[in-house]
This record gives sequence, structure tokens and C-alpha cells, in this order.
Amino acid sequence: LVQMGPTWSKILHAISNHHKLHLLPVSSLYVAVLLLTPMLLVFLCFHIYLTANSMTTIEYREKKNSSDPYVQRRFQVAHLKFDKGYLANLRDSLGPFHLLLIPVFNGENGTYSG
Repeated sequence: LVQMGPTWSKILHAISNHHKLHLLPVSSLYVAVLLLTPMLLVFLCFHIYLTANSMTTIEYREKKNSSDPYVQRRFQVAHLKFDKGYLANLRDSLGPFHLLLIPVFNGENGTYSG
């Protein structure tokens, strides 16, 4: 019998024995990206939530989740005072949306609320 080409077992054997360690950095980076991406997305979503609701992390952790009625009432009063709605809160923090990725300073007091 004349064999026309390598069989699958010979191909797999050649691939598995050829430079086993050269894929280690690539596979390690792939695993790191797969683990870090969901964590960073959760972190980003949490901070967008905080910015849209005009809260700091301290207000979120200590005041909003407190069981003390006095602390909850102070949080509600402060939240009503500074909360302008989701889009206006984001605009106050990040600036105008059309200039979001362009570093522009308008020369005033450093805020975009007028």
C-alpha cells in the first residue's frame, strides 16, 4: 500500500510534541483576560450606578445600607439636595457627552454645572 499523506495520529503527535511550552504565555494571558474582564465590568457598572445616582462609595456603604433611621433620613435629605436625575448627574461628573473622550477645560471653576 502507498500512503498518500500523514495520518491524523501522526499530525496530532507532531503538534503535541512540538514546543509544548511556547503556548504557555499566550494561554496564561488568555486565562487572565477571561478572569479580569468580568470583574472589571462589574466594577465599571457599579461606578456608573454610583455616578448616575450622585453617590460616593461611602454614602452607598454606610448611609444607604444603615439600619439607623437617623442615618437613613440624613441620606435621603442629602440625596434629594444633590440628585438631578441620572443623565444630569452623569453630565455633572463627566462633562458634556459630546466632549466625553476629548480633554477640554472650559476655563471656569472646573465643573460643568452652570
